[in-house]
Amino acid sequence: IRLMGEQKDLWGRTSISVDSKRGLRVIATSSCIGITAVGHLSPNENLKNRFSYRIRVENYNEVKPFEDIMGDDSDDINDHGRTYQLLGRTWKIIEDCEDGDDNGNGDKGGDLDEDDDRVLMVKAPRTGVVGYLPVIRPGEVFEYMSSCDLGSSTGTMRGSFHMAAVDDDTESAQVGDPVEAFDFGKDGVDDRLFELPVAPFRLEATTIDRGNE
Repeated sequence: IRLMGEQKDLWGRTSISVDSKRGLRVIATSSCIGITAVGHLSPNENLKNRFSYRIRVENYNEVKPFEDIMGDDSDDINDHGRTYQLLGRTWKIIEDCEDGDDNGNGDKGGDLDEDDDRVLMVKAPRTGVVGYLPVIRPGEVFEYMSSCDLGSSTGTMRGSFHMAAVDDDTESAQVGDPVEAFDFGKDGVDDRLFELPVAPFRLEATTIDRGNE
């Protein structure tokens, strides 16, 4: 029963997003890892919950044998393999009201404007994630962990990854390296560029008791 409860709790903090057209899947999971002080002083009102989140991006397209690629008459290289590069990300991190207000729509904070004090926006479309701009080929997975702080004990995180369909021989890059995909779309709309949505996942400090701090 305890294991079932832990599994239910895990799924409550997990979201799965699928782009079936491009063969991409994103799994996002969060956990509370403690409390952090804001600024130089640390009275209770300046304490925040720190959450880690793990993101897994899967390219579940099948790897085509070399002879199939050579025998394909398509001019679109991504018909052969569907290789993608992650260029950046956008996050909307929302703090719940401690009184449980959900704005009447069942999605706590979901409709809050970006300038609301309870909303933290991260707009970084050209800086990859954790310093990397990974290329994800068919059958490959890219996974990373990062963190964020909330003033409330619960919240929601959602967003998208800025992606590009690239040639199969494109190499992964680090921030500061030249990236060919950054030139896509300079002359107009480029269908190689797209956003990969990340469905909302919960941030819940269920294991932290502020009263003991």
